[in-house]
Amino acid sequence: MRTGSWPGVTRVRRTAWRRNGSASAGKPVLGPQGRGYTYRSFEGYIELEFPSLEEALEIGAVFYPQAVAEMRRRGERRVPYDVLGVNPPRDVTYKRKPA
Repeated sequence: MRTGSWPGVTRVRRTAWRRNGSASAGKPVLGPQGRGYTYRSFEGYIELEFPSLEEALEIGAVFYPQAVAEMRRRGERRVPYDVLGVNPPRDVTYKRKPA
């Protein structure tokens, strides 16, 4: 099954609309307001927050090994995305079920 494409978005929407009437996609591959979806982008400083420093280092070792030394040096459970070396999740696309 393809993921991250319109078939996947359609499936999520079909499931979500039965529950609460909205569907959203973080880091959308859709263009702004594509196919009736509303696109929003958020500016500003964004951090990834872990439950503890220990978990930050443990998870960082698996997913962000290039950042572990800096994470350890900082000694905080909140880590800026620029330290992780990945783009922050600033974008979201959503569509509400018509009333």
